Amino acid sequence: GGGAGGGAGGFFAPRTAAAAAALDLAQTPWPSHVRDPIDASRVCVYVDPLDGTNEFAAGNLVAVTCLLGVAVDGRPAAGVIGQPFHTPTAGRIVWGGRGVGVRGLEDIGDARRVRNAGLG
Repeated sequence: GGGAGGGAGGFFAPRTAAAAAALDLAQTPWPSHVRDPIDASRVCVYVDPLDGTNEFAAGNLVAVTCLLGVAVDGRPAAGVIGQPFHTPTAGRIVWGGRGVGVRGLEDIGDARRVRNAGLG
């Protein structure tokens, strides 16, 4: 149970186009400036798929991150930090944005599974 599209912890993004179409975004906990559609020409997404390349090559996996930043009209709007090797056994994803705060400080799972899935 829980909020729209998610469990007891709150909102989770839909994983399919059909699920997204069925979701009433007005019923989510997101502020309107995050959930209201905007023209894609106003959006810039920055991606650093392997921040800490030298650390990764040296085996210092805890320093490795995957970074995403989103700007709207040239102003930062949201960001995501994936830390697949946050601890020797677990990773995490930290994300946040204007009006939302910082979320996702919980672990995402066993880092060995991330490596075995070809994501690390």
